[in-house]
Amino acid sequence: MALISGQLNTQTWQTRLQNADDDRLRTIARAWDYYEGRHPPPLAVRPGMPDDNVIVNLARPVVDKGISLLFGKETTWQIDETAATESNAEQFLTNVWTANDRMVLLHEVAQNGALAGLSAIKVVPRMGDKQRPYRLVNLDPSNLSIDCDDEDIDDIERYVVQYTCKDQQGKELVKRQEITAVEDVNDRALAWSIQNYEARGNDKYFRPVGESIIWPYSLPPIVHCKNLPCANAVWGYGDLEDVRLNDALNLIASSTRKILRLHSSPQTLAKGFDPSLLRRDANQIWGIPEGGDLANLEMQSDLTAAREFYLQLRSAFYAMGRMPDVSQIGNLGALTNFGLRVLFADALERTATKRLMYGGLIVRLNRLLCLIDGRGENVTTKLTWPDPLPVNGQELVTTVAAEQKTGLVSDETLSGKLGYSYVDERKRLLDERAKKAAMMPAPAAAPVPLGGNSDMTQQGTQGAVQ
Repeated sequence: MALISGQLNTQTWQTRLQNADDDRLRTIARAWDYYEGRHPPPLAVRPGMPDDNVIVNLARPVVDKGISLLFGKETTWQIDETAATESNAEQFLTNVWTANDRMVLLHEVAQNGALAGLSAIKVVPRMGDKQRPYRLVNLDPSNLSIDCDDEDIDDIERYVVQYTCKDQQGKELVKRQEITAVEDVNDRALAWSIQNYEARGNDKYFRPVGESIIWPYSLPPIVHCKNLPCANAVWGYGDLEDVRLNDALNLIASSTRKILRLHSSPQTLAKGFDPSLLRRDANQIWGIPEGGDLANLEMQSDLTAAREFYLQLRSAFYAMGRMPDVSQIGNLGALTNFGLRVLFADALERTATKRLMYGGLIVRLNRLLCLIDGRGENVTTKLTWPDPLPVNGQELVTTVAAEQKTGLVSDETLSGKLGYSYVDERKRLLDERAKKAAMMPAPAAAPVPLGGNSDMTQQGTQGAVQ
């Protein structure tokens, strides 16, 4: 046990781990609440009184924009970069990802990562399913816990997937699956043991369901990655680590709405007489009884300053998410490619970091799929990421043409800048040229003079002259 402030710390390591798990679950639940617009109301509402609360959900556009910058355009990959056509392993991976709706799956994986700080995909072989022999399951991070070596967070010792559902009788059922590394004498994972458990009703003890299953591969059936780096921790950072700025925005918007409801028009104030005695003549002139006074109660709040403060907080919220608040920018269409990149500089840098995280996930997952299917043990894929920003096409073509003239950049690199796959486009060009060549008519034979063979005619003419 450890000593804290001179006193004996009696908190066990199991309790500390449980507290860490509880904090993590609360953080994930709060992120989902703010993402889906379930914010705490900033103003108290009395029974029977109007509700002036306004919820401005900026969390969702910040998260969604980050996902779109990462996976908004299709990401491609290759195993053999020199091959003109897809190899068997590449075709296999294409079929598996296509059967699992690749881009939709990646979007949802990135959504989990942005809100929980970690993404995980589980490979479930289904050899009896010819259409989808390998199911790629996007695991809910709230149901996942990961145990690692005390000195090496990348050395995973166990994955635990646990969730609550209903049994056939409609009673509460807790299911748990433990995937544990089976190590040899050198502490290297040779395989993984999979054991299922269940706990029913008020039963607090998990009982094994069936025998343990051996996953006979060095790589576990679950592949995970951090959303954003967090040193010395298995879990990374999410996109919504601090949402208090959104609470402040909601308060300003709600207070402004209440002020406008109460003071949207001047309130007439009668002093020193009964307002029912107030009369107008035919010329619409007020007649005020002697000794009375009539005035307007007008709003004195500075809503302009409140609006400016709201816009400042809005920009601060987007800056915290490393996104530009494009709603406060004028003519975006007038920006050049360079200007657009300056505007999105922070967002592009964060996207580049996420590409390292999620790119590693894809590479490891492809290696696992090829290992399971017997297509190699150390298959490495190279990812090709598209430009996430919209570009001025004419400006880009001019730039690429100028770079090509220098002779310092390969055609493959230039094709990538234009958003094309060099291998695919090269194959298509060769196919198109072959088809055009086949459709061209055969060259016509040289015409033969009426006098017969041209050579003989020429010789006869020369003889006559002689």
